[in-house]
Amino acid sequence: MGLFTGGEVWTGGFYELALEYEPGVAGGLVSGLHELWHLEGFDGCYLDGKREPADQPRHEFESSLLSAGHLLGIAAFAGGAQVACGSCTVQETDGSDWLVFYFPMGALSNAYPVGGFPFDSANHESWRIPLDNWLLSIARRIFPRAPFVLSLVGSEASGNIHAADLAASGVPSARYEGLLVPVAGALEWHPRTEADG
Repeated sequence: MGLFTGGEVWTGGFYELALEYEPGVAGGLVSGLHELWHLEGFDGCYLDGKREPADQPRHEFESSLLSAGHLLGIAAFAGGAQVACGSCTVQETDGSDWLVFYFPMGALSNAYPVGGFPFDSANHESWRIPLDNWLLSIARRIFPRAPFVLSLVGSEASGNIHAADLAASGVPSARYEGLLVPVAGALEWHPRTEADG
């Protein structure tokens, strides 16, 4: 089965690491993407999800690739599993800039027993907790060189909570996403409290 072209790799929604950057900060998104795509364990960037990586050019990340929209790649998990992944950026009108790193649920099914998540009633913690921790480690590796104001980990996470919300009201007691919050140069992790979504 192909990493990009097998079955329903790019379907089923997305499980995300979303990094929030202050709007208009020079180099925020670009620096974050540069750090992401140069991390050990990643193979990218590729531009065509309909062709296997071996059948298309591989691009070193540079700012001109922002115009491509989605940048695609392969992430290597412990144990040898390789999973298709991607990144995109979202610039909110009168809001934040987001760097979104994602796994399509169809691709994740090649490494984890995702079942019908997030639409079924099964307990998915057996794979979500390790995946959350893996994504958390990525955010921690990016932060020193491309600091963000908030990181969210979870299903379709980007934009659901903003750093400004935390400044106004604190960390919510009920949350569907894990929050990685910069505080005085350090990062505080607040895991999800709700299992669904």
